[in-house]
Amino acid sequence: MAEGSNLEGSELNEPMAKPVNSGPQKSPATRRKVIAILILGLLGLLGIGGYLIGLQVQSSAKRVLSENNVRVQILAIHNYESSLGVLPKQGSNGLSWRVHILPFLKEEHLYKRFNLDEPWDSPNNIQLITEMPDSFFCQSLPDLPTGFTIYQVPYTDLKSNPEVETSALFDNTGNPISLDDVTDGSSNTIAIIEVDATAAVEWTKPVDWEYKPSDPMHDLGNVHPGVIVVAMADAVTSAIPANTPPEEFKAMITRNGGE
Repeated sequence: MAEGSNLEGSELNEPMAKPVNSGPQKSPATRRKVIAILILGLLGLLGIGGYLIGLQVQSSAKRVLSENNVRVQILAIHNYESSLGVLPKQGSNGLSWRVHILPFLKEEHLYKRFNLDEPWDSPNNIQLITEMPDSFFCQSLPDLPTGFTIYQVPYTDLKSNPEVETSALFDNTGNPISLDDVTDGSSNTIAIIEVDATAAVEWTKPVDWEYKPSDPMHDLGNVHPGVIVVAMADAVTSAIPANTPPEEFKAMITRNGGE
């Protein structure tokens, strides 16, 4: 050994450390395949998540459109009441309140084509069902028959139950009602409500959502997930939870319950 070397003989004779055997090595092509599969799986998960988020956004957007519809309707009802001193009657002259607020929806031309002394299904009036204004069309239910709407007013059947002391904002007696009759407060009383598709009616037909104290939430809550779109009598729109306790919901329906 050359002079100056510090290596001992034992160190020279020790075998070199062997590399750890980690099993068969994947070829570059195999690794690329594994990475590609992982990426595709991730993209798939992102795609499903994005799809679900897209559905949620779309549903929320349609709910906003529905809230805008009832906002337009309640403002027209307010303008009707301001002009005539009373709210439009539920089922007046065989035509719905929706027909009677047409002049306040900038639909005077359509309103003038109705024969107001004839029912909704007279030979003349029935032809106008297909000309329903956009504000009565729900974007969330595009498959409804042409001319059908889910926007209705809550009413109490006082003809059949004259002894009832509390009533929804509207009733079917034909007696005049104004916002002054809302003793529970207009901000606490529902004026327009979005009903289920199964309760949809022709927009000109004098049929609305009947308030039944024994079943206060029938035909509601299935248009937009988890909420019911309404307009309060003070013209504020809202999406109230579909799981609202029945007693609390009753208080929002009645105009003179003292709640």
